[in-house]
Formats: sequence, C-alpha cells, structure tokens
Amino acid sequence: MKKITLLLLIVLPFVGFGQNLAPNPTLNTSDKWSNLNAGTGQGHVTTDTRTADGSGLWKIVSNGTFNSGIKSSNIAKADLTAGNYLFSYYVRGNAGVKTKPVIRDNGESKNLNGDAYEIKANNTWEKVEHTFQISATGTINLRATVNNNTADTSIEVDDFSLTYIPPTGNTLTVNVVGSGTVAKTLDKISYQDTDVETLTATPSTHWNFDSWSGDLTGSNNPETLTMDANKTVTANFKVDANFNYDFQFSTDNELEGWSMDPKVTVKSHTGGLITLSLEKEQWSRFNLFDFPIPATTSDPTKYNKVTVVVKNEEPSTDQFGVAIGSNNETQVFTLLSQSSFQTFEVDLTKFTDWTGDVTSFRIRFADADNPTKPRRPSVSHDVVIDSVTFSYDATLDAKSESILKFSVYPNPAKNIVNISTKQTISKVQIFNIVGKKVFETKTLQNNSINVSNLNSGIYLLRLVDQNNSTKTQKLIIN
Repeated sequence: MKKITLLLLIVLPFVGFGQNLAPNPTLNTSDKWSNLNAGTGQGHVTTDTRTADGSGLWKIVSNGTFNSGIKSSNIAKADLTAGNYLFSYYVRGNAGVKTKPVIRDNGESKNLNGDAYEIKANNTWEKVEHTFQISATGTINLRATVNNNTADTSIEVDDFSLTYIPPTGNTLTVNVVGSGTVAKTLDKISYQDTDVETLTATPSTHWNFDSWSGDLTGSNNPETLTMDANKTVTANFKVDANFNYDFQFSTDNELEGWSMDPKVTVKSHTGGLITLSLEKEQWSRFNLFDFPIPATTSDPTKYNKVTVVVKNEEPSTDQFGVAIGSNNETQVFTLLSQSSFQTFEVDLTKFTDWTGDVTSFRIRFADADNPTKPRRPSVSHDVVIDSVTFSYDATLDAKSESILKFSVYPNPAKNIVNISTKQTISKVQIFNIVGKKVFETKTLQNNSINVSNLNSGIYLLRLVDQNNSTKTQKLIIN
C-alpha cells in the first residue's frame, strides 16, 4: 500500500536582531508601565528625563521591602523566540543604592533572587544590563526594582531596552515527515562543538518511526549527534502498515490523529465513545488531517467507503456531512435526533477528488435551515462519535466504473489525447503514478486534451461524467 507523507516544519517566530521589544521604552507617558509595591512619592515624572527628547522618567521609592518597582505590560509570545535577551535601562540615585532587573517569564520570575546593580556615583545616569534566557512559552513582562528595604530610598529609571541575542554556537534544526515528535535531551538554542545531543522520535497513534535523514541516518532510536557544526535532521514517520483505517477510539482521551474545529470541545471520552460539545453558529467538524487515506480505483488494498456511527442529541441539527480535499467537496445526509446511534455508509467514489492519498477528511454537523450561519448548528448541543471505519466495497467500484465507458487514442501519446465516449464529460483529470494530480480541465475542445507539458511516463487518466460517475485508465506519455 502506497503512502504519501507530508513535510511538517516547525517555524519559529522571527525576532529582528537589535529590535527593541520593551514597551514604551522612553517612558514618554505612563502608558504600558505600572507601579509595584510603591512607596510614598513613587510615580511617573513628566518634567525630567535622561535625554533631551522631552520624554519622562519613573521615580521608584521603597516601601520598606526589596520589592518596590515598576513593571511593563506583557510582551506577546508571538513576538518572542526562545533564547537569550539583553535587558537594560538607565538608573540615577545615590551611590550604594541597588536596583535589580527582573523578567517575569510565563509566570516565573527570573533574577528575583539574583544579581543587583549598585549605583557607583551620586545623581549620575548609569546603565544597568542583565542577560536573561527566555522560554518563549508564554508572555513576559519587564521589571525594575529598588533593591532596598529602607523605606523612602529612591531611584529614577529611564530608557528601557530588551533585545534578542542571536546564538553564536552551532544550531540544530529538526524536521518531521509524517506524524510524530522529536525530543532533544540538551535542547539548546546553540551548541558547543563538543556537545552530544540525544534525539528521541515518538510516533503518533497508528504511525511508526522509520528512519533519520539529513545529518543523521539509520533507524536507531534514540540516536546521538555530535554538534560540531550547524546540523539539520529529519525524522521520518510512516503509517503503520498493519493499520486498517478502523478508528474505534477505544483508548480514553486518545483521538487517534483526529482534531476538532476551534469551538468544538471533547466533553467526555470513555468506553470508545467521544462526546463532542458543539457551539451554536460555529463550525462543527471532526477532522482527520495529514493522515493519508489510500483512495481506491478498483483496488482492494485501498478504500472507497466510510462508515460513521454517530448519535445526535438535538433535533434542529439535522445535517450530517462528509467533506474531503482542499476544496472541501461535500456530501450531506439527514441526521436524526435519537437516543440510539445512526449509521452512515458513504460511497467515496462519488467524490471527484477521491484519488491518490487523501489527506483532508472532515465530518460536519449542521442545521440545514440555519438562516444566519449556513452549514453550522443553530443551537449548542452534544453529538457522540462511536466509530469511523474506512473499507473497500467492490460493488461500488463496479457500479461507478460500469456506467461510464470511453476510449482514448493514441496511447501512448505525445502531444494530443483524443477521448471517444457517448457520455457528457464534466471533468478530465490526470494523476502521476504516486497519486498527485498533474492536470485537470472541465472543458474539452473537440473531445481532445493537450498533454505536451507532461513529462514522459505512466499516468492515470480519469473521466467524470454529468452524473458524477467515474472511470480511470492508464495513459502512457512518450
């Protein structure tokens, strides 16, 4: 059975080198900054500044603890890349008074019990700098404190900066083909030449780890890699050859590769039954993405039917749909509201794009009469998924292929292929031997198509008539 896997690349957010991420860095107003444990007289000052640009500063006054200071508004996770950052600001005060830079990283305070900066000269602006390693797993905010437990001890701060420090060592890029994850033992942003990283590949449900490629080869798992240069490694996963595409969901909380639309949630999953909570007027789909389903053309090692067992618990949601492919070609059926389960057997040969390896399959629930949001439920309620089973039914292929009769000539062909048939053709498609569509037209000129742009090789020519019946024939291009 041929499988086509997809390349899934993890793309990190881009942080420009030298870009200042500090909110309102010159404190020209009090916007995006606020007091922390403020002592008497603490606040934003508009009449003074470190530079001549007219911006303000912030006076920080101890309340008798080490925790008086200011904090910035949050910097979004999307604006961050995991790694080192230089946090700096200017301070003015009496010699010997200390200030401490702190960053709150996704709920964790960094440097709270660490290094403080001691002012060297009275009433002179001095620069405070500290390097932080940021996780980029959530938001962060910046903090500047007066590190003194004597009440009324004060400092003034101005001109904040937070900049990303590009890694100077060797980098490791890990890609995934298929479905799975790769864990790194050291997991560094940058590595020294002597660092040895251990990579462990974990396949998703119904997938197997196959091999490494790139700067790491073979099939050992885990495997080690000496980081003496920039390196790129790909973990290759393949669908388990023994998996028969029968999704029974028998393991609680394991969706076996399926996902939901953003407003759909799993209410419960026990005993092989998945209860989904749908939200009114929101897309309500159960999705199988990037999981290649082998589509059939008279081939019992592939699939041409799907059987879905489902229970609907609300009367107005009366439409069950199956959609495939990037264009979401859809067939819809009547969904009953009942206490027992309903079984849908869907003839997949009726989909014009059911060919090759299909990597987008959706189950949809909707109210057919929804006046404001067509193809979506009109009320919030639950549905229960029991199973989704793909199978091969020889009678479906026989029925579909027997209705449409045609011949093509010349075959082998070079430039022009002529099609002889009594039926009205609505679509012509050509696929290469791995199932990728390389040609499609809905308009025939003199019952001929031009194939001069195709490379020499073996192809599959598929015709679809006005009744959506299909037939496929081998085509050779010289």
